[in-house]
Amino acid sequence: GLLPEALAWIPQSTVGCITHKAVLKLRAMEITRRFGWHLLNNKHDSLLKEVPDADVPDACYEATNAMAVNLVGRDGVEFTMRSEVQTGKVWSKYHPTYNPDGMRNYKFN
Repeated sequence: GLLPEALAWIPQSTVGCITHKAVLKLRAMEITRRFGWHLLNNKHDSLLKEVPDADVPDACYEATNAMAVNLVGRDGVEFTMRSEVQTGKVWSKYHPTYNPDGMRNYKFN
């Protein structure tokens, strides 16, 4: 029925809004710092950037921080939304044989 959809709307729309705000934060930073980063996709719960190889660590750090938003749950519990970052040359899942340049989790040093 409509009740499960109505209850799911708030958290689902919150993630979409957080993602869009992160895109706007990153774009403002890119303009200010004159980065050569390009937004390729802004999806409901993810964003895709094209960045020079040398900028990958900074872009991953900035994207993760832009998505880390402090929230309060229905029960009053405070938490920070976490996100993961993936990198690759090809916009599909990594496979050692079939797609060695595919997307895989980025590990921060």
